[in-house]
Amino acid sequence: MELVFTNLHLAGALPTEPPRYPFAERVAAVAAAGATGIATTAAELDGLIADRSPAAVRDLLDGHGVRLMELEAMFGWFAGDREPEESLFRHAETFGVPRIKTAVLLIPPAELPPADVLAERFAGLCDRAAAHGTVIALEPVVVLPGFDHVAAHDLIRAVDRPGVGLIFDAWHVFRDPAALPVVKAVAARHVAGLELTDGRATPRADLLDDCLNDRLLPGEGDFDLAGLVTALRATGAEVPVSVEVLSESLRRLAPRENAKRTVAATAALFERVG
Repeated sequence: MELVFTNLHLAGALPTEPPRYPFAERVAAVAAAGATGIATTAAELDGLIADRSPAAVRDLLDGHGVRLMELEAMFGWFAGDREPEESLFRHAETFGVPRIKTAVLLIPPAELPPADVLAERFAGLCDRAAAHGTVIALEPVVVLPGFDHVAAHDLIRAVDRPGVGLIFDAWHVFRDPAALPVVKAVAARHVAGLELTDGRATPRADLLDDCLNDRLLPGEGDFDLAGLVTALRATGAEVPVSVEVLSESLRRLAPRENAKRTVAATAALFERVG
């Protein structure tokens, strides 16, 4: 199945924690479930390469028929910080990673720079990524204030670089009242992918807790995922599909069982969509 497992989906850890499960175990789990793509971080690749050669990491992936499809995540560019870029770009070149995910995480009282400065910095990031053979995928993150789907869509349109687009994470889409009009209006060339997850109609009181701990597998919650898939298809975009179910219960599962359940749930969703 042409499905990418995001880093956090199989890592068994929160964003601030190191992966609970080794990379090799996660790669094997993806392959055993019949999927083809996985994501990781620059920090994890740094550690893998310290223990083995890049060729050995490529052999691991190739041996399972799994491709490294995404690196997470590029932060800091919106504040003018280019320090994280070197490692991410180097790994993208070494492993042929087609995209690097980014988001704007504004921790109050931080504020966005003016729109023209933000666009200039994002355009520069996209151009530098292209020079290294990869593209930037921008994910709106609504659990923190300041950068919802409207703002992200405006930025993508202002920059309008080849291959650069929005990742629509279903949790953020259905927790942002402004998101669905963006989904329906976005140009096909500005769609970088869809991250599937399900959730309850009413979130937990703490939205960050809901985001990190109470997501559900596709079909287990109340989100209209079929409608979201249909709306994105209507744009004419060829939508790469990933899964990112951040859940206390899934984190307790071994990667093989996690991946097996995830692929089954995702396949069932697309059988319903047609």
